[in-house]
Amino acid sequence: TVVFNKLEDAQRIWVKGREFSVERLLGNAYPQDAKRYQNGALGIFRLAPQDYHRFHIPVDGIMCEPKPIDGDYYTVNPMAIRSALDVYGENIRVVVPIDSVRHGRVMVICVGAMMVGSTVITRKAGERVHRAEELGYFKFGGSTILLLFEPGRMRFDDDLVDNSNTVLETLIRVGMSIGHSPDCPPHTPDMRKNNPTNEEKQDAKRRIEGSFAPPTRAKPMAANFS
Repeated sequence: TVVFNKLEDAQRIWVKGREFSVERLLGNAYPQDAKRYQNGALGIFRLAPQDYHRFHIPVDGIMCEPKPIDGDYYTVNPMAIRSALDVYGENIRVVVPIDSVRHGRVMVICVGAMMVGSTVITRKAGERVHRAEELGYFKFGGSTILLLFEPGRMRFDDDLVDNSNTVLETLIRVGMSIGHSPDCPPHTPDMRKNNPTNEEKQDAKRRIEGSFAPPTRAKPMAANFS
């Protein structure tokens, strides 16, 4: 995952597609909602083909109608996302709004990718849904889930934000903490995230950005769990 408390940070650091915007991301599914997410928070969760292909509901609320958007099947690996191509705005996807009292309207965007034949949503519009319940699955292969939050409705965990700001994905598993409402204390995670050392961060940064700078000898940074 990479997460950003402000969408502009994601556009500056991670999502480099020249045409990327919330308007293009939501397409003709929920165009009237695009203005809700200006300067909001964005979480990007990338699944590799070997990963668990089911995805889960992020917040308690009422699920609205899932709407598909036709498109392409570009790869969603970091090199593609950080290229000039607007992968998220071009790929086939399903947009699923969830209306939550605590988090406002949360947009779950299920993005298809290379080797993904279809996205299956296993819940129905109008259902009351709860965090961690199944929302759907991909057939077959890895893909990506994007979460859009309205401004001031979500604060991602500091350790995830710090990693994302250094152009580094963090491996997370079902049950781990990713963030919380600013009005609530942080969730005590069931499992701790294994955050990388500074040396590992530098190595990943070189590989993703194509830098040939020599590795640093900085001491490992203590993880900041919230």
